[in-house]
Amino acid sequence: MLKEKIDKLSTLPYVAVSGVFLILEFILMLGKIKLVINPVFITILISGIPMFYYAIRNIIINKKITVALLISIAIISSIFIGEYFAAGEIAFIMALGELLENFTIKRTNKGINRLLSILPKKACIVKDNNECYVELNEVRINDIIRIKEGETIPFDGTIIKGSTQIDESTINGESLPKDKFEGDIVYSGTINGLYVIDIKVEKLTKDSLLQKMIELVKEAEKNKAPVARIIDKWAAFFVPIALLLAILTYFITNDISRAVTILVVFCPCALALATPTSIAAAIGLGAKNGIIIKSGAALEQMGKINIAAFDKTKTLTYGTLGISNIILLDNTINKDDFLKYIASIEKLSNHPIGKAIYKYAIDRNINLYNNIENFESILGRGIKAKVNDNCILCGNIEFINENNINLGQNLKDEITKYLNEGKIVIICAINNIIKGIIVLNDIIKPQALNVVNYLRNNNIDIAILTGDNIKTANYFAKILNIKNVYANLMPHNKVELIKKYQSANKVVLMIGDGINDAASLKMANVSVSFANLGSDIALDASNIILLNDNLENIIYLKKLSNMTLKTIIFNIILSMVINFIAITLSIYGILTPVTGALWHNASSLFVVLNASMLYNKKINL
Repeated sequence: MLKEKIDKLSTLPYVAVSGVFLILEFILMLGKIKLVINPVFITILISGIPMFYYAIRNIIINKKITVALLISIAIISSIFIGEYFAAGEIAFIMALGELLENFTIKRTNKGINRLLSILPKKACIVKDNNECYVELNEVRINDIIRIKEGETIPFDGTIIKGSTQIDESTINGESLPKDKFEGDIVYSGTINGLYVIDIKVEKLTKDSLLQKMIELVKEAEKNKAPVARIIDKWAAFFVPIALLLAILTYFITNDISRAVTILVVFCPCALALATPTSIAAAIGLGAKNGIIIKSGAALEQMGKINIAAFDKTKTLTYGTLGISNIILLDNTINKDDFLKYIASIEKLSNHPIGKAIYKYAIDRNINLYNNIENFESILGRGIKAKVNDNCILCGNIEFINENNINLGQNLKDEITKYLNEGKIVIICAINNIIKGIIVLNDIIKPQALNVVNYLRNNNIDIAILTGDNIKTANYFAKILNIKNVYANLMPHNKVELIKKYQSANKVVLMIGDGINDAASLKMANVSVSFANLGSDIALDASNIILLNDNLENIIYLKKLSNMTLKTIIFNIILSMVINFIAITLSIYGILTPVTGALWHNASSLFVVLNASMLYNKKINL
């Protein structure tokens, strides 16, 4: 409760009020007007209390010396010798720096709650062949529920009647649906694609895989190590030196004013502003170029990454099936006629494979047949129909074998080669004679190789983390020359891998888009997702969002981060040089507490102006 009230003093309205009273005090000083109550005391109270609180809290609870302690000492020292304006100025400028640091795009994790909202409100229970809709909390273990086409499955369970295709992208990120038959397990949050199925409930919502994913996201947020600010890393060094110099100066000169001036000018206001102002400018520059940076710490960490972990589907690839090869095996038919027959029956299919073949034919302006008869789709096998009295069969090896069509060893070997690359092969026969095969696979993004090469050339290791099978993952990894490949991953597996890298002192960048990536995005040091591709929870879990799906924005982001870090380091060095000059002048009595406060005010302004120049920089890919 106390912490919440004190944190409120660091918000914009309170900092603004603090600034108003500081300006009022400055005007009164110029006019040599004195009031009963000095207005600057309001500034000291509003902006100083958070400093005092966190200085004491960090010493007692965290056993750490932070910059807040040095600031508190300077404020108290200035008050002690009657330099109230100097005390107020120090308190205000540090509060302003803190406000700037926190003034990035912040969003609450609404996506965690939205995960549960994807479930239906009611479930259809089947009892004695009758259907009854009930609230989800009324469903019990071993109840039989009916899931119709297009409905989201509310509970983990086993299919006891029917077969269908299930969209499991929520749990594995893969856009291609899975064929499911009696005895197969289905999960809450996945979508029934084709036919009505009955499932026996085995886990209620609180124990479901979906709930475990939610807990995983929360756990990742809780366990993620906080990023230490540069300014606090220096605090343990600054505080004792500042105190020692002030004490020595007092004993040598016997002038308390000089000692307090040292504490005032030693206050690292410019140093404290070096990071937040540079990051604020970089966030603005990123926004201009379609990159939303929600965390200044993430931008800072982006410059230090040494491993980039990519989800595969919709990240390195488009996540849609495309035709990579059409191989004709009979010289009595040409490619267009072959496609005309196959696409004519595939247009009646709801399967992504059929849709991909149909689209391929339409894109090539092939006029399809309309007189389709006896169309039949066999789940997990293929389709068949009659076109102009010709019997057309399209499907996998099992389907062709079941229809007693001879493949031949050479064709089997060629099909096996494609299957071992993780591709999908559709064998097409007309009147029981194989006319050709169609090879399909996910389409790799054209920018992927350039991005991977850029990261590798900057001494960053690359890894693929995917829920897809190992053959498909290896196929794309080979194209991109990526050695670290992890496939068949569930959400918790991705989190464990990121933790493993972090325990080896790696700074991890995670790029993903799906619900299944949310926990790993939250766990990574830096996380990136795509606004027009990512799920809501992935976008909320990410601290950087790319407004388009151009993968080369990762290169832009890395260069922006490097440039920001260089600006921060330059500003830190500059502020330290200015501080050194000010300390020297303070020792000789040239600066007083008030002029010292004005001195580091001017140096802070200089740092802010230098940081703001980042906003107009151009970054070439």
